[in-house]
Amino acid sequence: MKLSALPFSDTGYFSKLVTDYTSRSKAVAAFSRRFAGTDAIAELLEQPYRLKIDRSLLSETILHQYDGIDISEQVLANTELLRKENAFCVVTAHQLNLFGGPLYFVIKIANTISLSRKLQEQFPDKHFVPVYWMGSEDHDFEEVNHIRLFGKTLTWDDKQGGAFGRYTTKSLQPLVEQLKEMLGVDADRDGLMNIIETAYSLPNIEQAARYLVNALFGVHGLVIVNGDDPVLKAAMKPVFAEELFGQASEPLVQEQSLKLETAGYHAQASPRPINLFYLSQGKRERIERLEDGSFVAGELRFSVEELKSVLEQRPEAISPNVILRPVFQQSVLPAVAFIGGGGELAYWMQLPTVFDLHGASFPVLVPRTSLMYLPKAHLKRMEKLGLDLTDLFKDKELLKKAYALKHSKEDPDLSGYKQQLEHIFQEVRTKAEAIDATLGPASGAEAQKAMNALDQLQGRMIRAIKQQQETSLRQIDHLYEQLFPDGVLQERKDNFMNFYARQGQLFIDLLIESLMPIEQQFVVLQEGED
Repeated sequence: MKLSALPFSDTGYFSKLVTDYTSRSKAVAAFSRRFAGTDAIAELLEQPYRLKIDRSLLSETILHQYDGIDISEQVLANTELLRKENAFCVVTAHQLNLFGGPLYFVIKIANTISLSRKLQEQFPDKHFVPVYWMGSEDHDFEEVNHIRLFGKTLTWDDKQGGAFGRYTTKSLQPLVEQLKEMLGVDADRDGLMNIIETAYSLPNIEQAARYLVNALFGVHGLVIVNGDDPVLKAAMKPVFAEELFGQASEPLVQEQSLKLETAGYHAQASPRPINLFYLSQGKRERIERLEDGSFVAGELRFSVEELKSVLEQRPEAISPNVILRPVFQQSVLPAVAFIGGGGELAYWMQLPTVFDLHGASFPVLVPRTSLMYLPKAHLKRMEKLGLDLTDLFKDKELLKKAYALKHSKEDPDLSGYKQQLEHIFQEVRTKAEAIDATLGPASGAEAQKAMNALDQLQGRMIRAIKQQQETSLRQIDHLYEQLFPDGVLQERKDNFMNFYARQGQLFIDLLIESLMPIEQQFVVLQEGED
């Protein structure tokens, strides 16, 4: 396996905020507080960490969440480490995508493990625990109910509603059987299908996702935390109360968002007066305050005292949205680094003053490594076509045009003839104007017609050359379809099983070893190379 790396800016697939942040541009410095790197983490480690939960209770709560699932010695040891004051977390967060979702889901988790190991080497007197924070309360079903596997899309149709982690798995079984047929014997590496079947035989999606992720990463010590937990929510009662009855978050986020937009960046998240939901069976509904001071969540209505009672007695019924979820995460986990994609980092950069409001520690933001996996067949096709890695990130049509022209026996470039024609028509215009000054515009119009005719002829010549190279150009199309499905990066569409089926658990090991959370570069893994 050969590894290559490119700066994010060289790919053309990342936002200005990500490319500026990874290149340490001063323009983005004010929004992140610190640039990603071990120097920034060293600075954070010197500061006291403000947790809203007792460390022993945190450890016990996490272990309780694993009830019924076998955990490795590494997971147990890391969970116990969280009791120590010199233990810190490297965290990533993600929705509970069906069957592991797109590849970047497992890439994010591999990043947390990789960075934790690097920090352990750098700071041997501390302990670093990789954590996956489950986005189990998310309710955007259409975002998580499908996967793309071997070029086909599998979709789960269901109408349960509410927090996705609470969905039962009963209606999912036909899709599990369909997946089993697609994988077959040849693609079932290291008991993958047994892992899937066992995971999705569990009662709900939260347990299924936990089982799957634990089976893939448990041996590497990954600790999985579900925020949809009454103990963790209880620690957040002061934060939730401030949001419900003080409503200070929205103006703080709006002010930061304006600064981001003024600096030329996109404000990813839109705050609301109350950035909390109310969870009930099959529902996750916004909490809103009415003019008379009462509150509503869907069809439910609460007086101030009734909502205070809910918060005190059933804090698990309160669910933070994208504005407060990061504060929740950082308040109950001693995290010094958060690994996320470009969109995630963008909305975290809207939140520093909200963190200050609630006395929460703002972590070092680390862009997750992006990755492209090149199988042997693709590499052979690239070699035959004479393409290198940088060619893959060029506009496809421009690349095809350049390829066709490079391999043509004739050069369709007519620029020399156009210069000659321009010179001739300039002389003609001079002669015409000498006879009658009003003939100048007419001469110019005729010159433009001639130029347009040459442009059209050159276009027809290029199309003819492309037709002569039709087979090779179709191969370029096929490469792009595989590596950039629907015009986006492979990692954003293809399920991890596309790659796990080739190498089994070794694929997970390769990710952890190959990703570059410190170097912050785009990684290309080339199969079959030493």
